[in-house]
Amino acid sequence: MYNRLTWSESFKANVEIEKKQFLKMRKEIEEDNERKKAELEAMQKDFDSQ
Repeated sequence: MYNRLTWSESFKANVEIEKKQFLKMRKEIEEDNERKKAELEAMQKDFDSQ
């Protein structure tokens, strides 16, 4: 006999999975934003030095 998840347990497990996915996406977006910010700052310095 196996233990089936209740609707509530299943819902909570799905919420945790989605939460982890959103946190991963947020981290990737923040890293991309920082990379682009650094690129823009480098371009601005290059532009200002000309």
